[in-house]
Amino acid sequence: MKVDIERVIEIIREELCVDDDVEINGDTKLRQELEMDSLDTISLISALEDEYDINEELNYTDLITVNDIVDVIKQYV
Repeated sequence: MKVDIERVIEIIREELCVDDDVEINGDTKLRQELEMDSLDTISLISALEDEYDINEELNYTDLITVNDIVDVIKQYV
């Protein structure tokens, strides 16, 4: 399965309730720019695991940008 950054961004928008007028790209910082907290992280991880049918617990400890999320998912898909 191909990991599409646009789909990851869609999931981020849905899970974090980010408005469409907020620009999100690969370099967007999760905590600083999107104000993602620990509960948001749990929700996002769950949604991404469901989307990409990942049965292992993903390691999201060092995520800073959207590209970091894509890189982690690619390790499992």
